[in-house]
Amino acid sequence: MRLWMRRFNGFPAPVVLIGVLMSVAVLLLAGCGLTLPNKKLTERLYKQVRGSDGSLIKTMVVLPFENGAKWSHADLDDTFLVDLQSYIEKQCRHVRVILPNSPGFPARLNQIPRKEGDVIDNDALALAGRASGVNMVLTGRLAGIRYMTKRTGMLWFVKNRHLARLQMDIAVYHTGTGALLVDKTVFHDIEINKDEGARIEAKEMPGSVALPEALSEIAEITGEMVC
Repeated sequence: MRLWMRRFNGFPAPVVLIGVLMSVAVLLLAGCGLTLPNKKLTERLYKQVRGSDGSLIKTMVVLPFENGAKWSHADLDDTFLVDLQSYIEKQCRHVRVILPNSPGFPARLNQIPRKEGDVIDNDALALAGRASGVNMVLTGRLAGIRYMTKRTGMLWFVKNRHLARLQMDIAVYHTGTGALLVDKTVFHDIEINKDEGARIEAKEMPGSVALPEALSEIAEITGEMVC
């Protein structure tokens, strides 16, 4: 009993213990009070909505893709980007994709901010994205289409394969930090013949080359990669 009733700075030990417990409780409640408004502020900042399962739906804006092979007449806006949207939303069930010229596309992102040398200004892009309630911004460029040959087989069975190689550069920026989440290059080969290869070198895309199918496959690969 004497140990239990030992005093601490003039107060019985039970009184000191109760005081400590009450202080801890106050700190915990204060922490919750600070965390909850921050969480609500984040949700308001990004204008996030919840899916049917209660999970947050994130918004990804796709900027217009550049065509570095304009002579190919690649349909990037009406076909490729629509396929890309479909594949991303299929692979990432909690991501909503907004395409250029569609309802809800942020006006602040109509002009891509760039630094000297035509490099994207990721800080300015992130600032515009945050102000628009966007979580991620996807940019891309069809870097080119070139003719190449590839030797296959062995010994007297060796032969040359004639290919049209497409190169697509993809980048995804996080608007919270401006960091690059994805920075990849996708290659895709199309089997062609030698005459078609000569036309590609002359920057005359043959109509027989399966360009739409190749772009659709690149969109599928990109959708999986982004997720």
